[in-house]
Amino acid sequence: MAIDRGWRRWFALAGLALLLIGLWQVPWLGGAVYPFRVFGTFVHELSHGLAAIATGGDFVRFAVSPDLSGVAHSAGGWRVVVASAGYIGSAVFGGVLSFVSYGLVLWAMTQASIAGISALRETSVVFAAVIGMLFLGEKAGAHRIAGALTVACGALLLKLG
Repeated sequence: MAIDRGWRRWFALAGLALLLIGLWQVPWLGGAVYPFRVFGTFVHELSHGLAAIATGGDFVRFAVSPDLSGVAHSAGGWRVVVASAGYIGSAVFGGVLSFVSYGLVLWAMTQASIAGISALRETSVVFAAVIGMLFLGEKAGAHRIAGALTVACGALLLKLG
């Protein structure tokens, strides 16, 4: 029995989602993803407050703790909307951010050469290496430095050439 192409895509997407959820739980990756998890909690709690305001209530305050928990205090508004707004708001924020970043890349490709924009996008490897070494305490091995320098030199050569 052959599985058609549509089902294969769904299974691949489900497999990727499970892999990402699994990687999220790996303890030694915790330091690398911690700022993103704190920001996710921030957006989640802020969404509760924005929903309270949007439905006629007041957003009193909110707090995000280092253990990634958070609390939002609101008064009034539609409770069912406010209660469900954390997850919905986080999902909407992620979708908007993805749409905006893709739009920025498309806009940039109308302003400059596609090769230059592609090279510029790859310089994120350099920034990730520097951030990892400076803020996350990662070791500056020879391979990491050589790779970052290669990408940086390639982007510079494209700019000069």
